[in-house]
Amino acid sequence: MNNVDSNWDTYSSEFSSTETLRDIYVRNADLSDWRRFAELIGRLGYPLSFKGHWTGERFPKDVDELFLDDSNDELTTLRMNVSGVHVHCHFFDESEIELNLDPEEIDRPSRLASVLELMRAMASALDKDVVLTPESCPDDWFFRRRPGSGEAEFRPTGGVFD
Repeated sequence: MNNVDSNWDTYSSEFSSTETLRDIYVRNADLSDWRRFAELIGRLGYPLSFKGHWTGERFPKDVDELFLDDSNDELTTLRMNVSGVHVHCHFFDESEIELNLDPEEIDRPSRLASVLELMRAMASALDKDVVLTPESCPDDWFFRRRPGSGEAEFRPTGGVFD
């Protein structure tokens, strides 16, 4: 994103409160979206690891294996390193792709640009909006990437979530 450097002072305020995580959401997802997400992450080549129910080194052939089928199992978590930002994906629900990150790791424009590029790739691969929000607030986005759109949309929260 070309304007991350020039707008860093404005954008960085969305990451100044470090008491809660920031979430990336794709809503109204289904297993085909999860399959495309897994294919995309594999192509992007981020260092990744799984823990919990699934502990393979790569996504399983059938992504539905990542979701719990027994309440005694431990939730699967994917951890990706996106240019120094550790992005976690939890396989809670097939209807929503949710990732989270620690705002302290968005400490310079290049790291924000890398997260926004991941969101752009997701929007393109899934043909759905991808939003970056305060933790557990999927409707209160401050960055949104839309399929086919070149630039991220920014909508400041005004510190409401600090």
